[in-house]
Amino acid sequence: MQPLDNGAFLLAYERNNASGCLIRLRYYKTMGHLLQGIYFDQYDIPRTLAPSAEGTPSFEFVHMEGADPFNSKIRMRFHFFKGATADEQAMGELVNFQ
Repeated sequence: MQPLDNGAFLLAYERNNASGCLIRLRYYKTMGHLLQGIYFDQYDIPRTLAPSAEGTPSFEFVHMEGADPFNSKIRMRFHFFKGATADEQAMGELVNFQ
C-alpha cells in the first residue's frame, strides 16, 4: 500500500486467476474508502515476462498530479516465474494507470 500526498491510497496485490497470477492495482480516494473496501479504479497489469505468474508487488515511487490516477507515473518492483522454473526480480512502470 502506498499513501499519496492528497490523502488517497494505492494498493497493489497479487491476484490469482485461472491462468496464474498477476498484479492488481487499486486506487482509494480516502482512508475511509480503503477501510470500507470502496475503490474508485482498478487495473489488472497484464503479464509480460512470464506466462503464468507475476506478483509480489511493491512500490518504488509514485508521482500523481492532483487526485488523478490517469495522470500518474508509478514504478513497481515485482517477481516473475521465469520459464516456470525460477523466480526472478523485475521492475516496471505504469504511466497514467495503464
